[in-house]
This record gives sequence, structure tokens and C-alpha cells, in this order.
Amino acid sequence: MSDSISISRAEAKASPFHPLVRPCDLGGLDALCSDTLALFCFRDVRPIKGVAGYIDWRIFGALSRTLQHGLFLGDLHETLLLPVGGRLGPRRLFVFGLGPALRCSEPAQAQAIERAAIVMRQAGAISFSLAAACTDDEGSAENDFVRAALSLQVPELVEILVERRA
Repeated sequence: MSDSISISRAEAKASPFHPLVRPCDLGGLDALCSDTLALFCFRDVRPIKGVAGYIDWRIFGALSRTLQHGLFLGDLHETLLLPVGGRLGPRRLFVFGLGPALRCSEPAQAQAIERAAIVMRQAGAISFSLAAACTDDEGSAENDFVRAALSLQVPELVEILVERRA
């Protein structure tokens, strides 16, 4: 995880809202502290990367199969609710599409996160964790995602999960 993912003291003082930003690997999925998990994926990044890849492994590749069969593409505004079958702590797993990675700016990710929060609230979520979208770009997409999430006031958001980096 790069240092740019953490927030500065000035940013922390400017906002009363502080979700936990934490690295998450396969073992870290057991420590999720929300009732709903949202992961975000790009249309053009396959196989899925980062925390989303760990989540997919935990649910026996259900997301990968959904992508392979074209039932979910990762297009902007696309939403999918997947069963977790007790394989994760959260009761619900939402997948939100972000569209092509190169066209997904930090403001676009903030809009996607706001939309995701609305969808999860409508589904009855009390608290949620977000799994940052990831590419092969040395963490830049994750950093943008974290900054976008931290720029919003989402009281139900308890944690933002990022890939554990060596």
C-alpha cells in the first residue's frame, strides 16, 4: 500500500467522518465489520484485481463466471447483487461497474460511490465496506478511489479496503 492512501492530519481535522482505510488480503476478509460489502470493477480490467479478486476467490469465482458469461460487464452505473452463501461476514455483496479504467477519474469514482451508497441504503444496508477498484497501475486507481470515498459524507461507510502491497 502506498503512503498516498493515508489521509493527512489536515484532511482528518477538516472532516468529522473517518472511515477506516485498511489493507485487506484473503485473510482480512474475515475481519469485515459491516453488513454490506460493495466492490467496484472496471469494464476493461480482467481478471479482476485487488481486494475484488480475493472476494471472488472466497465466493468460489461467482463474479468471474458472471463476467465471463456477460451477465455483468462492469459498465458505468451497472449494479449486481451476488449471494455470499455465508462465505463472507457481510450479508450482502454488491458489485458496481465503473466503465473503462482510463476514463474513470476521481470525480467519476466519487459519483459512482454516491450512487452505490443510495442503492445500498435502499436495500436496507446499515453499514458498508467498500473494496477499492484496482488495476495494474501501481496503486493509482486505488488511491483515486480512496480519495474519492473520503471526499464524501457517507455515514454508513465504516471501511475502505485496499490491496495489501509488498
